[in-house]
Amino acid sequence: MTRPSLPRVFVALLFGAVAMSMLAWTWLTWPDPIVDFGQQLYAAWQVSEGAVLYRDLAYFHGPLSVHVNAAAMALLGDSLITLVGLNLFVLVLTLVLIRRIAEWLGGLWVAAAAGVVFLIVFAFARYLPTGNYNWVTPYTHEITHGLALALAALFVLTTAQRQRDAWLAGVLAGLVLLTKLEVAVALVATFGVLLVLERRWWSRVVGGVVGVLGVAWVGLAIRLGPVDAWLGIVTPYRAPFLAGAESFPLYRRMLGLDDPVTTVLHLGRASIWWLIAGAMVVALGFLFRGRTKIGIAAAVPLVGLVAFVGGVPWLQLARPLPVLVIAAAGYWLWRWRHEPAKEASDPTEARRQAFRHRRIVLAAGLCLFATFLLAKILATRVYHVGFALALPAALVLVVAALAWLPRWIAGRGGDALVARTAATALLIVALWGHLHAMSGPIDAQTRAVGVQASDIFWADQRGPVVQATLEAIETRTEADDTLLIVPDGIMLAYLSRRRIAGPYLNYVPTEVLAFGETRMLEDLVADPPDHVVVVRKSTREFGYEGFGIDYGLLLSTWIDQHYQPVGRVGDGDVLLLSRR
Repeated sequence: MTRPSLPRVFVALLFGAVAMSMLAWTWLTWPDPIVDFGQQLYAAWQVSEGAVLYRDLAYFHGPLSVHVNAAAMALLGDSLITLVGLNLFVLVLTLVLIRRIAEWLGGLWVAAAAGVVFLIVFAFARYLPTGNYNWVTPYTHEITHGLALALAALFVLTTAQRQRDAWLAGVLAGLVLLTKLEVAVALVATFGVLLVLERRWWSRVVGGVVGVLGVAWVGLAIRLGPVDAWLGIVTPYRAPFLAGAESFPLYRRMLGLDDPVTTVLHLGRASIWWLIAGAMVVALGFLFRGRTKIGIAAAVPLVGLVAFVGGVPWLQLARPLPVLVIAAAGYWLWRWRHEPAKEASDPTEARRQAFRHRRIVLAAGLCLFATFLLAKILATRVYHVGFALALPAALVLVVAALAWLPRWIAGRGGDALVARTAATALLIVALWGHLHAMSGPIDAQTRAVGVQASDIFWADQRGPVVQATLEAIETRTEADDTLLIVPDGIMLAYLSRRRIAGPYLNYVPTEVLAFGETRMLEDLVADPPDHVVVVRKSTREFGYEGFGIDYGLLLSTWIDQHYQPVGRVGDGDVLLLSRR
C-alpha cells in the first residue's frame, strides 16, 4: 500500500484545521429560524414518516434530495443534527472534488488554496442576517447536492479514459437532473458543448442519464402513478414559469437589473481592485526574476499592506467573475480546437500528451459550467445564492491567479514562484476580509431556538419570538392537531412536530402563483387545520407587501371567517388562531 506523500498529508491537515476552526466558530448558527430551511427539515421528516412527495407535499424541486434526507432521518432519527451530519459529509466530498479538480489544473499548491477558499468563503458562510446560505443548512439541499454531483460528473467526463467513465458521468448527470433547475441546466449545456467537440461517448452518457431517470420514474410511479411520477420529475423545470419568477424583485436583483447604475458601479469598483492586484502580481514577477528569495521576501509585506487599505468592498469583489470565466472559457475552447495533434511513438510522451489534452478539456468544461451557473446571478456575489452558484467561478479564479497567471509570467521570462507567492498573499488578505464580513452576523446569533435537544440552534433577535411561539403551540395544541402557517415559517411546525394541513409548505407569492390560490383554498377547505399561525413577514422581495394585503386575499378572508385569535407573541409578530 502506497503511503501518501508528505505534502499531501500537510494539505489534508490544513483542510482539517480550517474545517474544524470554521465548524467551531459557526456551530449551529447556520439555519434561519423562519424561512427556507424549515421546509427542508419538514419535508424530510414527513417523507420518512410515509408521506408521498408531490402528492402529500407540494414541492418545487427534484425528488432526489428529499428522499436522501428522509432516508437519513429514518435511519438516524428526525433531527436537525441528522441533516447537519449528512450535509457535512456532502461538504467533505465536495472538498475532495475541488481539491482533485484544482490539482489537475494547477498542482497541489493550487489545490490547497482552492480547498481553503471553499471552506472559509462558502462552506460555513454567514454574511447576511438571513441564514441558510451555506453548505451545512442550505436553503435547499437540491442546490448543494446538485452542485456536488455536477462537479463529479464534469470531472469524470473530462478526464475519462474508458467508456465506463463516460457511462458513470451520465449516471451522475442524471442524478443532477433530479435536483435543482439552474444546476441541471448549466450541466446539460456544458455537457452539450463538450460532447459536440469531443465527438465520442454520446451513447454512454445519454444511456446513463436515461437509466437514472427511468429508475426515478419507476420509483415515483409506484406511489404516484405513471403520469404524476413524470410530472414530479419535471417539476423543477415547470415551477419557475408557473410562478412567473422572472418578474420578482428578488431575481431582478440577482441579475443586477433592479438598479443597473449601482450594478455597474459595483462592477467598476471591484474591477479596479482586480486590476491593482493583478498588476502587483505581474510587476513582482518581472521585477524580481532571477532573485526569487528577495522577491518572495518583498511580496509578502507589500501585499499585506492591502489588508490595511480602507474601502476594499470584500463582498462585492466577486462582481467581475462573469468576465473572467467567459474569457477563460473562450481561451480554453480555442486551445482545445487548435492544440496541434502530435504523433508520439514514445509511450511516455503519448501519456503526457493525453494528460495535457484532458487537462485542457477539464479547464474548458469548468469555465463553461461556471459561466452557465452565473447566468442567474450576473450581479455576482459569494453571499446569498452565490454560496453555491459562484463556487465554480471562484475555483476558476484561484486556478487563474495561482497557476495560469504565474505560468504566463514564467513564459515571458518572469519568476513564477514570486508571482504565485504574491497571489497567495493577496488571497490570504481576501480571506481575512471575508472572515471579517462574517463576524457580525455570526456574533448576532445568541438566542437558543428549539424544543428537542437535537434540534436546538442559535438565532438572532427573532429567536425569542420563535421560541415563545413554540411554547404557545405546545400549550395550546395537541400533538395530533394540524397547523396552517402563513405566509412562511414551517420551521415552527417541524420544531413543534405538528403536521400542517394540506400539502403546501408555505404561502409566499411563489407558491400561491404556481399552485393557484383557488386550488390552495379548496385543499384547505377539504382538510381544514385545527389552528392557524400568522407570521408577520414582508414579501416585498417577491413584489408584494404581504399576505392578506395585496395577495392571498381569498385565503386570508377564509381564515378570518373560520378562525379567531387566541393569542399573540411578541409585538404582534405572530398571531395564533383557533377554529371559531
